[in-house]
Amino acid sequence: MRHACATCRAARHLDLLERVGLTDAAHRPVGGYSSGMRQRLKLAIAIQHEPALLILDEPMALLDEGGRSLVRAVVGEQLKRGVVLWATNDPSELPAERNEIRLPGA
Repeated sequence: MRHACATCRAARHLDLLERVGLTDAAHRPVGGYSSGMRQRLKLAIAIQHEPALLILDEPMALLDEGGRSLVRAVVGEQLKRGVVLWATNDPSELPAERNEIRLPGA
């Protein structure tokens, strides 16, 4: 039974890597990842347990347009099941449909 659980975890991890566009790099050491790939990996880690509240700090930093599209897709999925708290200095990165909280001095 333990083997089946390990197989399920491995399949889940590959699914997460696919969602953030890292399937081809799944067997490479993370130390060899580019900064954008590491940013995508952080996103995969953040969504792995399908949280009700997803907190993102500058999630578009270091990403190319493909990575930015993936973040938008993941955020869209998250908004169907919960809340996204997105910290950024660039309001153009925020989803069009949103509720905003602006902090004084920001």
